[in-house]
Formats: sequence, C-alpha cells, structure tokens
Amino acid sequence: MKKLTIFFLFTVSILYAAEEAPRQEKPPGMPKSRNGESPLEEIQSIRKILELPPERLSRLRGFIQQVEKLSPDDRRDIAQRLEALEKASPSERRQGLKEIREKLMRASFGARIFDYHLKKLPPAEAKQQREAFEKLSPDEKKALIRELAEKYKSEFETLRKKRREQENQGQEVPHPKPLPEEMSESLPPPPEA
Repeated sequence: MKKLTIFFLFTVSILYAAEEAPRQEKPPGMPKSRNGESPLEEIQSIRKILELPPERLSRLRGFIQQVEKLSPDDRRDIAQRLEALEKASPSERRQGLKEIREKLMRASFGARIFDYHLKKLPPAEAKQQREAFEKLSPDEKKALIRELAEKYKSEFETLRKKRREQENQGQEVPHPKPLPEEMSESLPPPPEA
C-alpha cells in the first residue's frame, strides 16, 4: 500500500509540474524563415496580400516605405499603440489610426523640412503657419516644401558636413535632417501652372 501511495503522489506531482510548465507555441523542429516567420505564417501573409485590391496595396506600399524610415524607438512606440488599439472601441481605433498616420507623415522628408522651418519661427507664428499648411492642397504643400528646401539648402549642407564629421570620428549621430541629395530624390517636380 505504501508503494502505491508513493507511486500515486509521484505521478500527481509530475502531472502538476507538466501542467505548470510553459507551453511552446510551435513544435521545436518547425523551421523558421529568414524573417523569423514560420513558413505557414509567411504563406498566410503572402496569400492575404494577394487578396488585397490595388488601391489598398498602394496604401500599404506607402505605409511600408514610411515605416522603413522610422527609428527603432518610433517603430516600438507605434507597435505598442497598435497593440492597445486592438482592444479599443471602433471609434477609439479610428482616432488612434488617424494619430498614427499623422505621426508617420510628420516623419516623412517634407515634414522634417517643414518642422525645421517652424522651429526657426516664434511659437505663435509657427502655429499659424502649421494651421495654414494643413489647409493647403497636396500640390500647394509640395510647392511650399520645395521652396523651403531651396531656402534652407545651404543650412542642410552644413548639417550634412557636421554629420559626416561626427560619423568619421565615431561619434553617435543624432537623427539626420534632410540632405540635399535626398531633396532631389524625394521631391516631385514642381506643379505646372
């Protein structure tokens, strides 16, 4: 009887320990692809992308290009905000997504030029110019950004030289400001009148 009791207690303790052990989400032998996804996850992602309509693909492409330009800290911040939005109400989701889109737009090249310009103005004037900018059409915004890029071109050149000197000295370089070579690649041609 003693042996049976010991065997029973031993079995129960092993089962309890097995129940409390953390579970693995995937079998240990399942291979990972280059980007950390399992082949099944990659197949599902590709299939979902193929099912998207062209206009949605276009928006997604633009979003991906903006995300590629973000710093790791900004990426983490947006990922955390998206995770919180998954549990939010529909109206909170709409508002949250709008804020994230605005943050991505501010991180873009034109926004960096415009922010650089606003920092040089008194706060009241900067606020007025930001409000006026919001009311412009996309073509007018592009034209204004092009003007500002030309206006600050020499300052951007100086910033670029300082940044390269810091890189050559092995110093940590702050988030770069727009560079002249970026200006020619990023800005579309001016609208024709």
